[in-house]
Amino acid sequence: MQASFETQTIKWAFNSPRDELTTQLQQQLQTCVSPALVSEMFHADFQHHLKAIGMLLQVRRREISIRSQDQTNESAMRLKFSHRRLLILSFNLIVD
Repeated sequence: MQASFETQTIKWAFNSPRDELTTQLQQQLQTCVSPALVSEMFHADFQHHLKAIGMLLQVRRREISIRSQDQTNESAMRLKFSHRRLLILSFNLIVD
């Protein structure tokens, strides 16, 4: 009995979400996501779902590159500020 249980494959049965929940989600996404992305996400063909994931990854990559540029600019600004502050302090020490 135990050996036959270990060799069996477990099958998962997922019920699809109710139609009204899918419609509600689609309506909520239409206010904040491009129509092209919404149509790819809710298409019946799985290949379109993969395209939607690709679109989301492109947006994420752009956000990361913009964020890294902002962090670089912020670091440069901090360096300039600290350099100017150091010059002012050293000038005050020399004058005094």
